[in-house]
Amino acid sequence: MEKPEKRGVIDTWLDKHHSLYTAATRHDFVISILDGSVDLSSFKTWLGQDYLFVREFAPFVANVLIRAGKESGETSDMEVVLGGLASLNDEIEWFKSEGSKWGVDFSTVVAQKANKEYRRFLEGLMSSEVEYGVVMTAFWAIEAVYQESFAHCLENGNKTPGELTGACNRWGNDGFRQYCSSVKNIAERCLENASGEALVEAEDVLVRVLEHEVAFISEAREEAQNAPVLLTKPEAAKDPAQLAKPIQAQVVPAQQTLSTVTLTKDKKRVKEENRREKQSVMSCTTLRCGPELRNSFAALGSIGECR
Repeated sequence: MEKPEKRGVIDTWLDKHHSLYTAATRHDFVISILDGSVDLSSFKTWLGQDYLFVREFAPFVANVLIRAGKESGETSDMEVVLGGLASLNDEIEWFKSEGSKWGVDFSTVVAQKANKEYRRFLEGLMSSEVEYGVVMTAFWAIEAVYQESFAHCLENGNKTPGELTGACNRWGNDGFRQYCSSVKNIAERCLENASGEALVEAEDVLVRVLEHEVAFISEAREEAQNAPVLLTKPEAAKDPAQLAKPIQAQVVPAQQTLSTVTLTKDKKRVKEENRREKQSVMSCTTLRCGPELRNSFAALGSIGECR
């Protein structure tokens, strides 16, 4: 029987910020996968955004690896992080395969606001001024949200669509859960001897990761829901008798139409005005301004002199 994990400071923070942690790991998007109601366009949008994110996440993990080698004092830290970094290569290849499967061209995907802000947050954590324990707390939180979210979609009684089980298994499998547990143990060990200031910063970083996760998934889902729906073929009539019905002409409101009489009068008026204007020009050029000019530009100049 597996021993329960020892509760540490991170567990205390998760209890304190339970609603936010639940919002990140039980997001409506995750629940929709679990109950089978997921809009596949939302999944495709999330796929494109997450591909961009993981490419920026890799340098962050590489930085964590360097910090583990220089600052942890435990060789096992480096081995754990190295395993995570190595798996990112397979993860990127998996994204490419899924992109081809779902028809998502990653070269055309534009990072959303939440995506950009999340990546800027990661860049800030790569500063040497951020303590190792704080960085490990953020690293664990990012990985743990994915693990718990997708593991939830694999629970007994799930109605997860078959075409999405691969994605759920990628992060929801037991091996990834054990990896996340190892990262958490490293973070907890570092926090045991951390200063009060470092503990405050680590808790703040944990909260910010959860907030970024919620915003990231929410924006990806909203974009898919707000995207225009293009019909590829007309909807078939439910009643065959409808096919025999003649097409009804659209009635245009009376105030938006012009009567035939009005159009005829307007044409006559315009024609008469053009005739009078022509006579005026001819009169000006021949009677008041001398001989008729052949050059039209010169004629216009002469008209100006007449006035």
